[in-house]
Order: sequence, then C-alpha cells, then structure tokens
Amino acid sequence: MAVGIPWCRQKDYDAFCAIFEDRRDLPVSWYEFVQRAHEAEKLQRAQGGVAERVFIDPNTFPNWCAENGYRANANARATFANRIATSRISTSSGTMMPWPRNFAGWR
Repeated sequence: MAVGIPWCRQKDYDAFCAIFEDRRDLPVSWYEFVQRAHEAEKLQRAQGGVAERVFIDPNTFPNWCAENGYRANANARATFANRIATSRISTSSGTMMPWPRNFAGWR
C-alpha cells in the first residue's frame, strides 16, 4: 500500500502554512516539518508499506481543495497525498509510474 507524505519546498513553507485553516497545528519551521515527515516515512516503511513524498504547491492546492470539496486542512493534505501516491504506484508490478512534470503534485 502506498501512503502519501505531504511535502513542500523550504522556500514555500510560509506560503504552505498560510493556506491551511489548521496552520497552528503545523510545525513552526520547515526543519521541524521535514523531521516529522521523515518519521512518518520511516514508520510506514517499517510496517512494510511504501511512503511517497507528494509536493503540495501552495499556489494551486487551494483550487484543488475547492474543486474536490475539501477544506484546506490535514484531511485535504492527506487525501491529496494519498491519491497521488497511489496513482504513482503500478498495481501490477509495484514500480513507480512516470508522472508529468507540470502536475502540481510533482514539484
């Protein structure tokens, strides 16, 4: 099973946090964010799963939320990341599938 790990670029972290209604629950710094994400990846892999980093673009994610009926929060981040991660994994071979570079979840 593939689990998506929401991810963002260091330079985008302030903008990333600003779009979420639960921003107070996010780590104060990008470094803390990365540490938590690494812990989630490690846990998933220790349980035999596949952890996929999925970049969330703070410029396009609010549109995705609106188009898909989500509020911009942890649930939306997890849903988006899991959908992208699942779509990247080939169900027949378990290998990564190519993803277009212009897709918002790629960056």
